[in-house]
Amino acid sequence: MDIEEILLDIDHYFSSVEDPRTRESPHEFRDILLISLCSSLCGMFEWWEMSTFAEAQEDWLKSKLDLSFKSGVPSEFTFERVLSALNPKVFEKCFIHWSSSLRKVKKDDVIAIDGKTSKGSRNAKDVLHCVNAWSTANGIALGQVATAKKSNEIKAIPELLDSLDIKGNTITIDAMGCQKAIAKQIIESKANYLLALKGNQSLLFKHASQDLDDAMDKLKTFKDQSFYQTDIEDAHGRLEFRKCLSIPVNSKDKNYDSIHFWSGVKSLSVIESHRTVKKTGKTSIERRYYISSLEADAEKVLFCSRSHWGIENKLHWVLDVAYKEDASKVRAKNGPRVQSLLRKIALNKVKQNPLKTKRKLSFRRMQKLALFNIQNLEHFLGIS
Repeated sequence: MDIEEILLDIDHYFSSVEDPRTRESPHEFRDILLISLCSSLCGMFEWWEMSTFAEAQEDWLKSKLDLSFKSGVPSEFTFERVLSALNPKVFEKCFIHWSSSLRKVKKDDVIAIDGKTSKGSRNAKDVLHCVNAWSTANGIALGQVATAKKSNEIKAIPELLDSLDIKGNTITIDAMGCQKAIAKQIIESKANYLLALKGNQSLLFKHASQDLDDAMDKLKTFKDQSFYQTDIEDAHGRLEFRKCLSIPVNSKDKNYDSIHFWSGVKSLSVIESHRTVKKTGKTSIERRYYISSLEADAEKVLFCSRSHWGIENKLHWVLDVAYKEDASKVRAKNGPRVQSLLRKIALNKVKQNPLKTKRKLSFRRMQKLALFNIQNLEHFLGIS
């Protein structure tokens, strides 16, 4: 197995990413791309950090990764000029192709779809907002599609779904993606959906929430309804437990407005969360509602709903805290979009080859260990 095959299979999965420069340049495009990937694994994403990393590890990059450095170490301006000019759509497609190859679990997975705004790009002409896909079973980012505004998620979600292999999986999306066309697309892809139901589907939400509230309050019962309650969890200074009630429906059900437009619909559900702050004793109760192609199985609906939060806790939070995405000042051209992908590549590589230690390490600590010890970086790359 040669070095290109080991290192991200770059010649295969990223071969469509073309050098944006139109004339012969003093620095090889492969050098620039691989240096950016390696520095990203060390938590170094700014252009000057990439150049500094290359300068510090020039001998290793030449001997281990066979980089040429035919005109010396690329400057920070070279990284900025080249990476900011990459075709981001091609890069996104390559990333999705590569991420798919990392999936060990491809069936019965919960794939969460959600959007994230890169706050550091707010001073740019167009604020970067990405719709991301997260695999719960594999714990990796599966893809992204960038949009100019959060309101454009409705158009971006179908594009992202179309690029992913979702057959046999359950897709979870918040209320923004609770659209009949999106539900139809998921069903036609032979997958299931669990969509958060809110006021943007006003009449269906009104009737469904009223019936589910009545059933949860034991004022009304439905044939074949399903109920599940979790044990009390004691964590983060809170006591918390959840209840889920799921009722069966179908497209011919006349009790709910427009239900016949929802492809493959089989259930409506409500999840009630009880949280008590131990210090104050204050308890809050919240109810969330869902429409789904899953059977009326309260335990499974609750599992899929909880799995959806993985995209917030294990992807978006990590990108902000460990990979400093919101703090990034990169704003020129396609730079923010390309760097968003570099962060996800780094995250996936660490998830694929985590350091094996006696204690659990944070992503931030693993970045530092890769920066200070080149053998740890080799481990993440899979070449140790």
